[in-house]
Amino acid sequence: GGRSEEVTWGNPVECENYVARLQSAANRLNSENRALRKLHGRMGAQTVALMEVDLLRQRDLWKAKWQGLKEYVEKLTRKYPKAHMGRWITHWDHQLYKAVEAGYQMGLESLNENLTEIRADVTYAGRQLSFKPPLEELRGQYYREMKKFVSIPNVFGGFFGNNGIFRPMSARNTRSLVRVYEKAEALFHRLEGVLQGLQSWAVLACAEDLDSVIEAQCREAIDFEGALKLVRAKRKECDKLPDMQRVDCVRVSYVPLKAGIEEHLQKLNDSVLLVLRKRILTAFRDVDAFLNEGMEKLSHRPHTIEEISQAKKDWKELDEKRTPMQESSARCVIMKTLLLQHAPGTEIDTDEVAKRMANLDGEGGRWDEFEISLEAFNDMIDEQQEALKSVLEEEVVNA
Repeated sequence: GGRSEEVTWGNPVECENYVARLQSAANRLNSENRALRKLHGRMGAQTVALMEVDLLRQRDLWKAKWQGLKEYVEKLTRKYPKAHMGRWITHWDHQLYKAVEAGYQMGLESLNENLTEIRADVTYAGRQLSFKPPLEELRGQYYREMKKFVSIPNVFGGFFGNNGIFRPMSARNTRSLVRVYEKAEALFHRLEGVLQGLQSWAVLACAEDLDSVIEAQCREAIDFEGALKLVRAKRKECDKLPDMQRVDCVRVSYVPLKAGIEEHLQKLNDSVLLVLRKRILTAFRDVDAFLNEGMEKLSHRPHTIEEISQAKKDWKELDEKRTPMQESSARCVIMKTLLLQHAPGTEIDTDEVAKRMANLDGEGGRWDEFEISLEAFNDMIDEQQEALKSVLEEEVVNA
C-alpha cells in the first residue's frame, strides 16, 4: 500500500497487519481476475453471436451487437490505461476479424440479391420504352450501395481504430469480389433484356397521325371490327403483364407502363371509332343524296313525249344505281351497328349517325318507300304513254 517501513518477525502486531494487507490485496486481485475472466467469456460469446448475424441483411442488428462489444472495452478503458490493454485488444481485434470476415464472405455470396432495394419504373419515353430513373442512374445507385458493403474492410477499425488488421480482408477475398462485379454486370444485362422484351409495346407510340393510318387500312366494316378486336386483344395482353418484377435487388414496376399502354390503346380505339363514323357519314351522304334526288324525280308526272322520254331515262338510271346504292347503304348499316356497339363508354358522339340514318331500312323505311315509288313510277309512265297515245290517235282521226 505504498508503505516502505520494514516489518520484522519480532513485531507480531506489524506482521499480522502486513499479512492482512497481503490477503486483502490477494482477494482484490482474485476478484478482479474473476471479473476479467467473466468479461472475457462474455466477449467471446458475443463475438460468436456476431458471426451468426447477417452482416448484409441485418446490418442494424450487427451494429447493435458490435456496439455491445465496444461498450465492454470502453468500461475497461475507464479503469485501466489503454497502454496496458494493447495485447489484449489486439487479441480481440483478431477474433473480431474472424466474425467480420464470416459476415463479409456470406454477404459477398448474396450481395447482388440482397442489396438495399432499388426501384425502377418502366415507362414511355417518346417512341421508346425506358427505365425511370434511366439505366445509367440505376447502375450508379447500385454500385454506390455495393461499395458500402464491399469497402467495409477498408473502413472498419476494430476496438481502437487499428484498421491495419482488417484492411487485408479484401485482398484475401478477391475471387468473391470478382464474382460480385460479374454478377453486377449480369444483373444489368438482364435489366436490358427486360426492357428489350417489352419494346413491342413501343409501337403504340410511333404513329404520328393515327387517323391517317386507320383511314388507309380500314375501309369495310370487317376492317374496323378487326382493328377494334386488336385493341381488345392488346388490352387483355396488357392485363397479363405483372405490376412488378424483381431482378435481384431491383424492383421493376410495370404500373406506369400499363397506364401508358392503356392511354395509347384508348387513343387508338377512339381513332378507329372516329374514322368509322367519318366513313359512315361520307358513304351515307351519297346514299342520302341518291334517295332524296330519286324521290324528287319519282314525284313528277310526265305529260309530253319529251317528259315521258326523260322520265324513262330517269327511271332507268335510278334502277341501275339502285343495287350498288343498296349495297352501300347495307354497308353503312353494318358499320353503324358496329359504331353503336363500341361507342358507349367513350367520348365519341353517335347522335348524328343515329339521327341521319333513322328510318333507312325495314318496312316503311326510306328504301321501302323508294322501291314502291320506283315500281309505281314505271307503271305510271306506261299509263301516261298509253293515255298520250290515245290522245294522239284521236287527234289523227278527228283531223
